[in-house]
Amino acid sequence: MKHSEESKRKISKALKGRISSKKGKKLSKEVRLKMREASLKDGRVPPSFKGKKHSKLSKQKMSKVHKGRKDTEETRKNRIASVRRGEDCHFWKGGITPLRILIRQNYKYHRWRSLIFERDNFICQFCGQYGGQLNADHIKSFSLLLEHNNIKTLKEALQCKELWDINNGRTLCESCHKKTDNFGSKGRTSYQNKDDFKDKSTCIEWKETTIDKIPGWENLEKLLPME
Repeated sequence: MKHSEESKRKISKALKGRISSKKGKKLSKEVRLKMREASLKDGRVPPSFKGKKHSKLSKQKMSKVHKGRKDTEETRKNRIASVRRGEDCHFWKGGITPLRILIRQNYKYHRWRSLIFERDNFICQFCGQYGGQLNADHIKSFSLLLEHNNIKTLKEALQCKELWDINNGRTLCESCHKKTDNFGSKGRTSYQNKDDFKDKSTCIEWKETTIDKIPGWENLEKLLPME
């Protein structure tokens, strides 16, 4: 039996302003399990949004709610910490991801790259190109840093200060980066200076910048998860 539109209006008017006795309360795991079993027994499918699409009006409302909203560093840190990683993740395959990829995918590595770009004003330190496809290059190669500091795990990498030293990083365009001696598999060599670059005529002056001059660096260790 379905309520008529008039009945619905009367019910809505009678319930208006009334606070539910269940408000703020959560059903226990045992109760939820019983409700699910009862639904399956009666042939009822548990409510799901799978296969459905939001209406245009719903999309507009969601867009309006999220417009201008920005997450704080603390919120990002908590979101990363709450993600299921390692053996807790359903994609876990026994730890087969190479260490170099784990490090490069970490938020701390992305922050390190951003600080290099900001310090160099998004300018290639060899040819002077502004913007475009830029790389944050390690002067002393990434592989040598891992080897010399005997880094075997992601936790050890995150705690290694030399690995995150911005004075060991420089902004290069992709073309100049490929010409360096430490690009890709060539990285297991002694680090290259600006003066060793093949096309010296295109090099712009290299200025060493200390960590203290980069805004936000002093708080980096506090903001990033260390495991």
